[in-house]
Amino acid sequence: MNLDVFLETFLIGLAHADIRYCVLRNHEELPHTCSSRDIDILLDPTRYNSVLEILNDIEGVEIAYIHRRYSSAMVFLWGVQRSGGGFSLEIDFIFSFRWRGVRYFDASAVLDNAVIRTSGGTPVRIPSAAHAAAMLILSPLLTYRQIPEKYRQTVFASLSQDGDAIEEVLACCTGASQAKILVKVAHSINPKIGAYARLRLFVSTWSASGENVLRSFYEAGAQIMRDSLIPMIFPPRILIAFLGPDGAGKSTIIERVSAAVHGLCVDQSVRHLRMKVWLTGRRVEARGVVTEPHARSARGKLASIAKIAGWVVGERLYWLIWRPRHPTLLILDRYFDDTLADPARYRLNISGFWLRLCRRLVPRPRRVFVLTADADIILSRKQEVERNALEGILLEYRRMPQADPRIVSIDCSPDVETICTKVNAHILDIFREKYKTPE
Repeated sequence: MNLDVFLETFLIGLAHADIRYCVLRNHEELPHTCSSRDIDILLDPTRYNSVLEILNDIEGVEIAYIHRRYSSAMVFLWGVQRSGGGFSLEIDFIFSFRWRGVRYFDASAVLDNAVIRTSGGTPVRIPSAAHAAAMLILSPLLTYRQIPEKYRQTVFASLSQDGDAIEEVLACCTGASQAKILVKVAHSINPKIGAYARLRLFVSTWSASGENVLRSFYEAGAQIMRDSLIPMIFPPRILIAFLGPDGAGKSTIIERVSAAVHGLCVDQSVRHLRMKVWLTGRRVEARGVVTEPHARSARGKLASIAKIAGWVVGERLYWLIWRPRHPTLLILDRYFDDTLADPARYRLNISGFWLRLCRRLVPRPRRVFVLTADADIILSRKQEVERNALEGILLEYRRMPQADPRIVSIDCSPDVETICTKVNAHILDIFREKYKTPE
């Protein structure tokens, strides 16, 4: 099933089941496609299980995993295309508009006043112009203490379409004092008013009654615990690495795989072995394409030890600082294991025993994909290493899966699509293992 067919089937299923929903953003291209691979849907929480049943009934698409939050659920989908390969998509189901546990906008009003837009015979429920403007005002106001410049023209264009739009927006806001602040923000946007609005939001919402104070305090604490503290201690991050000699096709495969699995996580990035300079905040300048990796002589022992120590410390710092709040995938083009197979590439003059010992000190990826093939196939693509050296490197690569079950050997001699299909299946299993796919 292709992405456009799935989107049309899903939206028609929501309409037939009479489910109240509203696509908050990225709805302009629906149902034909979704280039961002991310859809935000406001949903009645009582119909959440019904929506999951609709998704499970669609053939060719499966739920990879679900990441629950306090007032929302991130559902990550994986589908198999008819033409081969796969696609991924993230659907964020939002149950209420909350900021640090405090409800700041009436979700029921948005669902009741949603506008039905028909595209190609498929109905898509989207917010009214007034509600769209209100969300553009409130969300950045609470997050950034001001409305970014890129949102201002959109906001005022939406409000000017209807003379009663501002009153409709204010009617959905929780608290009269917040409504007054919203008027001020709509006419004179600046950071000071944004900070003042944040303060008054707490005061006006929490001072309604003693019961509201306790309920807001409990909900705020529960949301901060679930959405901030727990991810800080157990960050939802996944690390995978690709190894292989020059000519194995690592760059091409990483590019294809990252595009295919983009919708399986909130964020993803690709990084090489050379890392950020932590003390200065600068990024190491790229040296360009390496055409002769063994041309330079090896360093001395002390210099090699210093180089390895810098890598180990850098990786530990990166792992300590990199703590995303949402499911994030980091793809590594080469990793520390590469020094065991090809120490000459990194000009290391140190025994394999110390390299294996240092490897225990760096964070281990959940999967390491080793791309190997016959030396003749590699040399037919790139002739950067002599045959004898290449055969020794390939031999070390083939030994790696025997020592670590997380290392997977992939034959890179077939076509790229076949290789990517195997790699995508492994990555899908990784997400299932970490987030426990629902039955």
